[in-house]
Amino acid sequence: MFYSNHVKRISTLAQPIVSAWDHKPGFRILIFHHIVDLARFGNLLVYLQRHFTFKDPADSDQWGKGPGDILLSFDDVFSTNIQAAREVLNPMGLKALFFVLSDFVEAPSEQQKIILRNIFLKEMPPGEFQSPSWEDLRFLVHSGHTLGAHTRTHRLLTAIDDNAQLRKEIVGSGDILEERLGQPVRWFANPFGDMNSLDRRAYKIIEQRYDFCCTGLRGKNASGQRCLWREAINPALSDGYIRFVVSGGWDWLYRSRRHKTLLGIHDLESFSHA
Repeated sequence: MFYSNHVKRISTLAQPIVSAWDHKPGFRILIFHHIVDLARFGNLLVYLQRHFTFKDPADSDQWGKGPGDILLSFDDVFSTNIQAAREVLNPMGLKALFFVLSDFVEAPSEQQKIILRNIFLKEMPPGEFQSPSWEDLRFLVHSGHTLGAHTRTHRLLTAIDDNAQLRKEIVGSGDILEERLGQPVRWFANPFGDMNSLDRRAYKIIEQRYDFCCTGLRGKNASGQRCLWREAINPALSDGYIRFVVSGGWDWLYRSRRHKTLLGIHDLESFSHA
């Protein structure tokens, strides 16, 4: 706890320096999960709006024109994320990416338990993390948000040996969403998002089916990039610390992980933009 608080104090003090470093054009994608406090979430977005420029995920021509462009994303998509869209994003005129677990939507209780175990790696009560309905997802589409696939059941892709099962998780999730919602699904986010959760075999399937693959590794993205970095955000933390993160405060710490991830999914020797 002492170490954590110490790091947060230092990061807040370093914010002006970090903001000066992060001057190159590009864009960052923020990740949110279960939203506990809608009021706090709304206040955070108001604060970030003063320092960064929110972009519509559907308007790729506008990403990365300046140094402070950011996209919003939600992984797993619980009912609280639908509430966040209805009560916070829509009134603010903000658009976001929602990465959906296709088999979690309106799933029976036992199936929800299995998927929640895959997400949290332990038993979780379904009542605390309610699944969205297909009508909820239609509401997101009609509100102008962008839906992406997050696999069918949140399995670790690198742990799936059978190619047919791997394809079912990756391709099947997008196909189900498209069939049920009548909208193209061109985004994918791999579960867990670290450098051990994506390999060349999985990425080959992803890039054949989708336009973009989102990881959970921190970093700034460049225009034309298909394997994208994202910043996990906990709204409960202070505004100053979150601004530090969104300004690229931890980019240096993830540089090696980004590089190893790219080496792992591509048959190349080096990547200058990692």
